[in-house]
Amino acid sequence: MVWNPELSEFVLNQLVQLVRNGVCFNVGFKEQQMKKVDADVLSFVGIHVTTLQLYNHIRNWRTKWTVIMKMKTDGNLDWSEDGCCFDAADEDTADDYIQRNPRHRQYVGTSITNYAQMKTISTLRFVSRAQLFQPKLLVRAIDFIADNEEQYAEYRKLQPPERRRWLRT
Repeated sequence: MVWNPELSEFVLNQLVQLVRNGVCFNVGFKEQQMKKVDADVLSFVGIHVTTLQLYNHIRNWRTKWTVIMKMKTDGNLDWSEDGCCFDAADEDTADDYIQRNPRHRQYVGTSITNYAQMKTISTLRFVSRAQLFQPKLLVRAIDFIADNEEQYAEYRKLQPPERRRWLRT
């Protein structure tokens, strides 16, 4: 199956909705959840998508997410959260990086499509069934961390009861 960008974005948005509704998937999405996404795709575009096709598509996006996280931790390129892209201070730096990592070419200098969806799915992936927070509060905390790294350092110093109190404010 060929995934066009619109269908791919639709599927990722459906998965994000599942995650935000509190679906726990530390090992992966379950068959029942995949069937719901398949039904949504069927009603959206009239195409039946198998569970295997969905799993393979998710695996491709997770691979992209892993590459993006590796690029962010390398620190060779500047990351722009607003533009969801990697930029270099000068062209030589970008060219050198691409020569060393030719598979990363597609991520340098262009906005990464569906970055927000990948971030939500990958970040909330390891939430356990015994959630300490309501999903909405957890999403709020993760958004805060992404937007306010300095204040996040203060949050990390708090003990769990203080963290819960902080999240409710």
